[in-house]
Amino acid sequence: MQFLGVKWDNLSKKPFIKYKLSSNTGEELYYPLIYGQYLSLKVLNCKNCIGYHVPPAYMKANCKYNVNLSNQPANQCSSCRFNDSTYFLPVDILSPTQIEMLKGLKHYNYINLFGDNLIKIGVVADSRKFTRLLEQGAIATIIFSSGDGYSIRKIEDYISRALNIKQSVNWKKKLSLLNKYASIDQAEILLNDYYKGITGMLSKYYTGNFSLMKEFYFHKNLYSNTDELYNLQEIKYVEKISPEDNVGGQLIGVYGEVIFIKFEDIIIAVNSKALLGYTFEVNDSLPQKPNYSYTYLNTKPLDQINLQLF
Repeated sequence: MQFLGVKWDNLSKKPFIKYKLSSNTGEELYYPLIYGQYLSLKVLNCKNCIGYHVPPAYMKANCKYNVNLSNQPANQCSSCRFNDSTYFLPVDILSPTQIEMLKGLKHYNYINLFGDNLIKIGVVADSRKFTRLLEQGAIATIIFSSGDGYSIRKIEDYISRALNIKQSVNWKKKLSLLNKYASIDQAEILLNDYYKGITGMLSKYYTGNFSLMKEFYFHKNLYSNTDELYNLQEIKYVEKISPEDNVGGQLIGVYGEVIFIKFEDIIIAVNSKALLGYTFEVNDSLPQKPNYSYTYLNTKPLDQINLQLF
């Protein structure tokens, strides 16, 4: 089986391992990640290109060349990465073809909230609304506008520049702030302040093909069924996996794309992106005590929430 990532189902809002039965063959399949149960994966030597996304469902299309990427950090070949470039290139340098593709797809603008009041602005396609929000590990979200994909990408860039709001946050930062989360009431107040500032600015200064809207979501309880995930004072973070490694233990949570497993008294956070492209197998028995290379992320208790924004 080829590992293609962690996928959050758009309807059930539950996490799954996304895979194909063999490299570059067939359609996406999904293995459920169930909190409290045991997970045991063995990483094999073969690593191939994971393909590229095809809208509107954004399923993985097979790599045309089935490029072997063993011993390389990349998980896509240059051809497949080019096919995905519409989703990561700056909006101002997109080609006319890419712009027309985006104009045909409904999108939303959102603000995601992470620990310690850290926020980011982003864009999500209508067909993978909750999939995208949850794979980022947002504690809470407010969606503030809808429109065609190109117009919404332009709004993202405009608001990011005008209000100095990040468009991306790395996983080390998110994880180091995991136990500094806001309550649902605090999150709604905080995001509502941003909503008022952003929509006020758009109404007064911005013209374009979009509609203002307001939807608030609180996601914290979806990442685990225990508070153990949010009470860690130190996180053993794994961002690199080698062939023949075993990923195994009791699954205590999936935070975005990071899998939290417990082996005896050790809790490890494995970034699933480290597994992308690798062939893997599901083991019937638990592996021996894991021996990964960790990055230690220190955290400290939440002191207070500052809600003064505008």
